Amino acid sequence: MKFIAGQIRIDGEMPIEGGFHTMHFPIFTTPLALGGKTKDNNPAGIDIAGIDTLHIGDARDRLQKHRATGIEIQSKLDIWSFIRMLAKIAYSYYVAEKGVFPLEESPVLPIAVNEHNYAKKWIGCLEDHPLTKPGSEALHLLDITDIEGEDSSVCSVVRIKLFSVTSGPTYSVVVRIHGGKYA
Repeated sequence: MKFIAGQIRIDGEMPIEGGFHTMHFPIFTTPLALGGKTKDNNPAGIDIAGIDTLHIGDARDRLQKHRATGIEIQSKLDIWSFIRMLAKIAYSYYVAEKGVFPLEESPVLPIAVNEHNYAKKWIGCLEDHPLTKPGSEALHLLDITDIEGEDSSVCSVVRIKLFSVTSGPTYSVVVRIHGGKYA
């Protein structure tokens, strides 16, 4: 972390307690399986539409201590670890709520265990369907929605809202396709 005072940059450590920290959340496009579009219709990879940053703490004390006018923070965002984490959270939540199902019905398990990277097809954000629960004091929110396909298949989507008191993205993960073939 660097504190900025005019043209001077001072390197400094930020203590956890009483410090100022940031968390970055990628905003993905809508999953292809849920009507999303991509330039090449290739299900591999992921399309990032933006980044939402959560600020934790108050930087004013640190700025005054160093007589600084700003703070420069550099951080790395490991997108694939984050995607695998979303897949694992969604799969685990679905199993906890609905029970175990045949592994071949889950398009995200291969992503969770790093067998392939077809995340664009199964994981993303749905801008029109944010997950909110007014009055909830839960740190994170999750729910399951079943969508019936034209071929009578059922697509089970887990929505994940990390740090629910913020305005950050709601992630949608297609956890299970049953009654049809998803590949």
